[in-house]
Parts: sequence; C-alpha cells; structure tokens
Amino acid sequence: MKTLNRYAIQFSGLKPGTHDFEFEIDKKFFENIEYSEIKEGKIHVALELEKHSNMLVLNFVLQGDVKVPCDRCGEDFLLPLNDKQRLIVKFGDELTEESEDVITIPRNESEINVAHFIYEYIILALPYKRVHPEGKCDKEVLKKLKKLEEETNINKTTDPRWDGLKNITLN
Repeated sequence: MKTLNRYAIQFSGLKPGTHDFEFEIDKKFFENIEYSEIKEGKIHVALELEKHSNMLVLNFVLQGDVKVPCDRCGEDFLLPLNDKQRLIVKFGDELTEESEDVITIPRNESEINVAHFIYEYIILALPYKRVHPEGKCDKEVLKKLKKLEEETNINKTTDPRWDGLKNITLN
C-alpha cells in the first residue's frame, strides 16, 4: 500500500488557482490494487487541480496502454487508452459520494489520495468488448473456434413446437 501513498496530494498548502501533477501508472500500481482485473500497463496521468475556497476541481487526462486478454482468442494484447475525467471535491462535515463525479470530504482533511480514482477511470475507459485489431487474433484459436461452431451447428436440431414461428412475417 505504500506505493499508493505517492498518489496523495497535499492541497492544504496550495494557493487558490490551478496546479499540475503528473503520475506514471505501471505494473506496481496494479499490483497494489486489490482484485485488479488489470495486471500490467503503462499510463501517463496528467492531473490539473483547480483549488477554490470551497472545493477542488480535478481534471484527469489518461493516456497509455493496458494489457488485457482478447475476448475473442484469449491472448493478451496492449489496448490503447485515452480518456478525460473530472472530479469535483466539496468540503463538508463527512465523507460522502454525491454522484459519480462529485464527492464531499471533511473540512479538516488536508490531502486527497487519487489512486482509487485513477484506477476507476482506467476501468471506465476500457471498452465493453476488448478484442485485437482486425487480423491480429491467434489464428490457431480462431480455427478451433470455427471448427467447434461448425460441429455444434451440424448436431443442432430444432424443437418442432417452434417451427410454426418460422412462417410468421413482419410487416
């Protein structure tokens, strides 16, 4: 967990205005996230912190690659990431999450650790379907999948109770 301490930003000593921070996300970062579905990656995070008297506005820009398994062939590949996210941090009586992009932290807090938010934003930037670019999947696995598909289609029989539905036409 000590590795994640480097993502703590001490905002209490900062003057009002804009402040820039940069973080390099790598394998060590993902190893320190419990139950991380990503094990490897190289991501540059540029963070712009706007300090106001009653809140902080954090603008994250994430650029890099993460290693994920292909949903089609199962082989790991580097998936490019490029995303922007905004987090508004208000000051209040207790820690609360008002929405996915607005949180409230106690007034007496002097720092905020952004590691959890960075990980969350990386996960949100991943596409629903993660596949190699066209033509890059493992050809042997694709051949086996095609053969299995053909075998299952040969042995497939229809339930005669549903045959009447084949004659229905939609206007």
